[in-house]
Amino acid sequence: MKFPYYKLCVLLLCPATLVFGNLLSFFFPNHLQSLQINKDGWLNSIFVKNGWFWNSIVGWWCILRYGDFQINRQSLIRYSILTIWWYIFTQALWFGIAPIMDLVFTYTGGHCDFTVFDSNGNLADDFHDSIARRLKSLKRILFTLKNITMENDEDLLKKSMSDISCALNEKCFNRTSSPQDINNFIRKTFAQDAPLLGSAQCRSLGGYWIGGHDPSGHVFLITLMIMYSFGELRLFGGKALQRLKKKKYTGLLITSLKLFDNGPIWNLINNKPKNIKSFLMSAFILPPFTVVKDIVKFLGQILKIVVWQNPIILLISLLGMWWWSFLITSIVFHTFTEQLSGLLFAYIVAGIIYWNDHWFIHNAMNQ
Repeated sequence: MKFPYYKLCVLLLCPATLVFGNLLSFFFPNHLQSLQINKDGWLNSIFVKNGWFWNSIVGWWCILRYGDFQINRQSLIRYSILTIWWYIFTQALWFGIAPIMDLVFTYTGGHCDFTVFDSNGNLADDFHDSIARRLKSLKRILFTLKNITMENDEDLLKKSMSDISCALNEKCFNRTSSPQDINNFIRKTFAQDAPLLGSAQCRSLGGYWIGGHDPSGHVFLITLMIMYSFGELRLFGGKALQRLKKKKYTGLLITSLKLFDNGPIWNLINNKPKNIKSFLMSAFILPPFTVVKDIVKFLGQILKIVVWQNPIILLISLLGMWWWSFLITSIVFHTFTEQLSGLLFAYIVAGIIYWNDHWFIHNAMNQ
């Protein structure tokens, strides 16, 4: 069977990046320790965690702008299958049932833990991995405890709220109960209704995953997005690149040059004011208004070129962002086996759809 180089390169991109990232973390651990990776940073929170949304918007915009009806129909089939797989793996298997990645975690011995304090009364080392997440979780636990009523353990409830308030206030050291009793009480309180089987539910209450095999949801999601983007790009990439080359961008160039051709000195030289009023207008009033007008025009032209005429630029930019996020994830987060399982779960479906020409979407890559 003929296996195009394009397929081969895309098929190996994510596995090669995963291996490369792990090699970097293995051979240069001291250099990489200085990396300040914020899981709750804007890139991760806005783009990566909502990656399927952004990928869907940009991918479908490209398909609609460059494709035809036949391509759009088959793209819809592929997209629907990938979306269903993304949802049941990362969001929920069914109504009220945790997603596959959480079920794998719990069935391999993992659980949602609420060990807040260590034996010395300090915050436990495993209690989340950043100061921001620790504070947020403590506030969630405290909020929940404040809104429950207990008759038998009322005294322990008050002491738990007091100790958590102390943890939120670094200057407070007046803890009144043993850390073990507080941890057991919090754990018992949050697990009394039903075991917490979903990571989202666990985090929403202030808990954290511990133990078990935790397939990397980031690796899974990013792999799925890269495979989808490259798979669909193969259908309209040639047409899009030809359109990109044919377009002339002299208007954008002229507008950008005007941004540097608007200052008091140039205005005075070109306009030669005849009186003080025209001098003040040319030197101090016209320049800022003209700059704002040119900037708005410049941005409008960029949006027209990138969003309307050549959305492939957006898709390629997203692909670059996804690849970089994949590399950082492979260097910093999860173990190699957890990264590998996330990769394999993504390839189970995406690999069949885009790289097996004998499936029911026949020759999808060779139209």
